[in-house]
Amino acid sequence: MAGYIEREFQLIVSGLDCIVRGQDGNWEQYLFDNTERINEALPEYWAGLTLMLGDNEKVKTRDLLELRSPDLNQIAIEIFRAGTLTDSIILRGKCSECKKSVNWAKDLATLDFMPIPDDKTGPDPTFEFTTPQWGTEVVWGYLTGQQELEQRKIPGFNPTRQTWKAIRSVNGRTDFTLKEVLAWPIADQEAIRGEIEDKQCGYDPRIWLEHTCGSEVVINLLGDPSFMMPGIHSAARRSRI
Repeated sequence: MAGYIEREFQLIVSGLDCIVRGQDGNWEQYLFDNTERINEALPEYWAGLTLMLGDNEKVKTRDLLELRSPDLNQIAIEIFRAGTLTDSIILRGKCSECKKSVNWAKDLATLDFMPIPDDKTGPDPTFEFTTPQWGTEVVWGYLTGQQELEQRKIPGFNPTRQTWKAIRSVNGRTDFTLKEVLAWPIADQEAIRGEIEDKQCGYDPRIWLEHTCGSEVVINLLGDPSFMMPGIHSAARRSRI
């Protein structure tokens, strides 16, 4: 009897062995039926397609949400790769410049896969950083899937809140508040965000593409509708470089 394609790999941060399988129409429909709560539905979808996580063969959503974000991103991409015979994605939509339809193809085997920086090791590596203006000594680490989900549920856009959640200590203190971090000068805000961005690991989901009209775009694969729901036309507007 024919079966689903499976992919076996080791998670970049936790080091856990993981096995996932390709999607089917039932799980695709699950996403369609839950578009109004897509942030919660996606981890449920990924858990349903994860066959093994370490020695756990009955993986639940909560198990994935306990992982650090690079591990969860890795699982998401490996599930997509298991569902495509060509190991590629077609990003469909309209060019934001010329408005013509586009079909961008990306070979997922060519995605950059970055090691944990600074010779750190899992399962929960932390990094030290001193801000340039105030000289604040910061220790930070990767967010969990649960923390990222909670952030997406909060209305509005507050980039400092995400930074605050990643920080483990400020000048040796663990009882610091969001209000304290918001009071940092903008140069320090920018620096810590850049530090966190520079030290991401695992798959780099950012894809650079050029349309035939000459326009250039960078797409975050993980947020593109063609990735979240394979086969549908991407209606998302592309941001220019």
